[in-house]
Amino acid sequence: MKQAGECGATRWTGLARLGYGLALCLLVGCAAPGKQGELARSPERSNAEPRDEASAPYRVGCPDELEISVSAQPPRTSRHVVGPDGRIEMGNLGRLHVDGKTTTEIAAAVATRCGATPDSVYVIVHAYRSQQVYLVGEIRGPQRAVPYQGPERVVELLERAGGLTSGAALGDVFLLRSHLTEGRSPEVLRIDVRAIVSKRDQRTNYVVEPFDEIVVGESRQSILARSLPPWMLPFYQSLFGLQQ
Repeated sequence: MKQAGECGATRWTGLARLGYGLALCLLVGCAAPGKQGELARSPERSNAEPRDEASAPYRVGCPDELEISVSAQPPRTSRHVVGPDGRIEMGNLGRLHVDGKTTTEIAAAVATRCGATPDSVYVIVHAYRSQQVYLVGEIRGPQRAVPYQGPERVVELLERAGGLTSGAALGDVFLLRSHLTEGRSPEVLRIDVRAIVSKRDQRTNYVVEPFDEIVVGESRQSILARSLPPWMLPFYQSLFGLQQ
């Protein structure tokens, strides 16, 4: 925990830093009329805009944990946590700087350091810890930060995080991008969930970036349910598909 705190000293860590009162629509709650909150599977990838992972590969940072495998004799696999100085400890090979590099770049550097051929070294991120995406509003579970794992679209990330509650509002999904590190004004991107799910329209299914915030608002039916007397609540929830 101490190491993670040291690394995050220069990073944005507020879960709701941008105090926008924007609502995020329920991810794929188009399954059945009246059921607003169930997050269905994302549309088939064959009809979706392809993910260009090569254009935005994951870049390692402190305190990510790497797994490095070398197939040269003798074959060996080891794990290394990126330190606050952006380096990993490699024993007799010294400390290797990896901060800001892709796994491919790190593999090449390891191969050079140990005298192996590039194709004999394989590097993966065993634990993503250095970058997060923030989830706020009607998501399943607590409002929280989830690990950023490289290029991933909004719908995919919400699925990975467990989906949305039955009280989420299907027309109010927003992605908030702070641009703090670039010194630019915050950006608010609306997510058209209905079009993404029912029409396979991927234009607003944006690729998530590190430290983005996804906000999901609450439906009017769900808000009203909280003001009803207990004896009426089960009927109302059944009528509008608001059971958790």
